[in-house]
Amino acid sequence: MKSFAICRMNALLRSQLFGAAGALVWSVSDMLVAGNIVGVDALAGIAATVPVFLGAQFLAKLVYCGAGYLFARRQGKFDVAGARQAAGLALEAGVVVGVVTYLAMFFGRDIYFDFMGLTGGVREQAVAYWTWMSVVAALNPFTMAMWRLVYADGEMVTTAIGDLCAPFLVVGLSIAFTKMTGSAAGSALGTLVGGFIADSIMMLHLLRQSNAVRPKWCFSLRGLRELVTYSLTDSSTRLCQSGFMAVLNKMIVFAASTAYLPVAGLVMLVLELREMLDKVGDAYMPIAEMYLGEGNLQRLRELARYGTIVAVVSGFVVFALVWSFAPQIVSLYGIPAGEVYETSVHALKVSALTIPISSMLCFLSSHYLTINRVALSVVETVLEEFVLTAGCVVALGLLYGLDAIWFGLPIGGALTLVLIGAYGWRRNGCFLPMFIPADRSAILNLTFVPVAERIVEIRDAAERFLLGQGVLRETVSKIMLLVEECAMTVADDNGGRRVVLSEVSLSVSADETCVILRDTGRLRDITDGDARVSSLRSFVVSGLMQSYEDRRYLMTIGCNRAAFAFRRQSHRQSEPRGAIAGTAGK
Repeated sequence: MKSFAICRMNALLRSQLFGAAGALVWSVSDMLVAGNIVGVDALAGIAATVPVFLGAQFLAKLVYCGAGYLFARRQGKFDVAGARQAAGLALEAGVVVGVVTYLAMFFGRDIYFDFMGLTGGVREQAVAYWTWMSVVAALNPFTMAMWRLVYADGEMVTTAIGDLCAPFLVVGLSIAFTKMTGSAAGSALGTLVGGFIADSIMMLHLLRQSNAVRPKWCFSLRGLRELVTYSLTDSSTRLCQSGFMAVLNKMIVFAASTAYLPVAGLVMLVLELREMLDKVGDAYMPIAEMYLGEGNLQRLRELARYGTIVAVVSGFVVFALVWSFAPQIVSLYGIPAGEVYETSVHALKVSALTIPISSMLCFLSSHYLTINRVALSVVETVLEEFVLTAGCVVALGLLYGLDAIWFGLPIGGALTLVLIGAYGWRRNGCFLPMFIPADRSAILNLTFVPVAERIVEIRDAAERFLLGQGVLRETVSKIMLLVEECAMTVADDNGGRRVVLSEVSLSVSADETCVILRDTGRLRDITDGDARVSSLRSFVVSGLMQSYEDRRYLMTIGCNRAAFAFRRQSHRQSEPRGAIAGTAGK
């Protein structure tokens, strides 16, 4: 049986596949709709604005990316108050960043267009598109912070519905508004209205009883610095992409003419595909943060290996699809047959070579951020997304012309991978370092479906492990009873109604033994000693909970999670330490 960690990551990843597909359609729908309905001037006008809107996304990501990381990390440490503060701060900062973004775009529009040298019909379409997209950019920091918080809370139903509806709403409304306006403004207006409806669907999670995203408004400069620190890797991706696309647009005009600017839209598609594959890291992060907060490095190591494999395989699948259907993809953009069309097909195929490499690097970046290697994560991102790729684009364009520019992405990605591999080899003697230290405690993780026969096997396995680690027989007996009765309670609560997965994690250190119980069943605080007694087993469990002072419960990634600690030197319960150290009361 796959471990609880891998099963939960797969479940989150499946729910986020809708988000990945929706985000991809959302990001390219404006060009697709405008190119087919209005013409190549609209496509070129939108492509010319891409660097600015990527820069606006950088400011938004400075807020919302860190929200998910901090919320999940504090949930993993049973820090409910800290998680609520992280949520509140992210939403407050989102409002401020949104206002700043709108003002900057309102007053800087003509300055940017003059710098890019846009004139005639291309400039007219760019201005029309800019008008409504500046509003979208202003709302993004707040709305996306809420999306990330709901993702980190482990909610899969509402997020799947919102992600599934978003692309249909955006595309449908963009088509309708573009036909009404006859300009690129319709595409932007469709994105605005469709996105607002999808955001409203996502907000329904706040009405759920299981919702743990209850913001606590507590703006502070210290908290903002921490939020920005954990947002820096993902946000720097958009900043670097903004710089890269600006360099690419200038090189296209330098090596050919503005008539070839629509080709930049195909390169942008490759960048968005890389962003889509980063969903592997998004699914990995909340689960990894939970195990890291508990000190369960064994599960973290297993999850990191699995995530790397999924990222690489996904990257090769996407690359194969893009390579095979490159001509059809270019046709979707409304580019007519001719030199621009041929160049677009060539650019798309060559740029797609970077996708498998980038997919792995994106996952490693998320992992490094999870384990607090923020500097390494940021350096990797900056190298791949701008320094090496933009440098290769400029060098190849100057030396060999337009057809060579597109090789900048795969060569830049490969060079980044080589540098990260060399660093890992020098520091750890391995090509791709995970930097996960050795386990500080003896750990046993047992994943099972809570049925009577399996529960007995789990109880006996726990006994053998604890006795092998020198835990006192009296403590072992208490833990065996705790594991068996709690697992049977989960079985009773969910019998016949749903497929439930459970996990018992036992951690034995020099001074204490920790027991953590997780399950995907009906949400219930099993540590509540005052819960209603409805059966003999619930009476026994209630009595057990009243006898254990050192117990904690917190719904995490949509699952029940309870932790108990036993001192090794005596038979009395200790103060909260180890996996549940520093947390507030139940």
